[in-house]
Formats: sequence, C-alpha cells, structure tokens
Amino acid sequence: MWAREAGLRHVQRAVEDPSVRDNIARVSRGPFEEAAKLPPEVLRVAFDLAESAVDAFAKRLLGILTSQGTSLRVDRNHAVRFILTAEIIEDEDEEVIFSQEINRGGRLAFSSRWGSWLYDYGERKDPGAL
Repeated sequence: MWAREAGLRHVQRAVEDPSVRDNIARVSRGPFEEAAKLPPEVLRVAFDLAESAVDAFAKRLLGILTSQGTSLRVDRNHAVRFILTAEIIEDEDEEVIFSQEINRGGRLAFSSRWGSWLYDYGERKDPGAL
C-alpha cells in the first residue's frame, strides 16, 4: 500500500507544482503539464481514474506473481510461476534472520484481497484527494 500511496501522491504533486514537474524527464512531463491546465472538477475525475488504473495494474501483477497453476504459458510444454519470499533482516549487516515464501499455501490469492487491503490500509480521504 505504501508504494501505491507514494505513487499517487507523486502524481498529484507533479500536477499541482511546477517545480516537481521540472524534475521529471522532459519526455515524461507532457501528461503532467496538460493535467495542470484542467479545471479542478475535471482534474478530480482524472485523479480518480489514475487511482483506478494503479489498482487494476496492481491486482493483475499480484495475480501473475501468485499464480500457482500453469496459466502463464511459456510455450506448449512449459509454464512459469514466481515464488515471492519475504525476509526479515538485521539493519546493521543485512543478515537474514527469517525468510518465508509468502505466495504459497494461502487461503486466498493476493489479488482477491485487494479491496480489503484498500479498506484496511489505504489512505484515501475523499475522491480526488490523493
């Protein structure tokens, strides 16, 4: 959730603040410059749409990363699966003190919990207030 919130806040700041836009590569700056010209009510809808796009992407990415079957085909005879491992490490030397696969054996797929995560951990205030 922190990455989602940070990304959405960056988009809002880049639209609202020309000094933030100045730090974005020129090739990527255009959409922010155009959005900055929009009236507030249209901008609110655009922010809501951006938030929905981030959520849709995240759900699909989580679905791919947690796939346990053979649906992610490489070719006729092979499929790919990903294993996600969470590690707890020591700050000082980065020694791993605990490691566990987190996308195997769960009751529900990660992507099916997205709505609950948004409800429990999302920082959304009101529509468009990213």
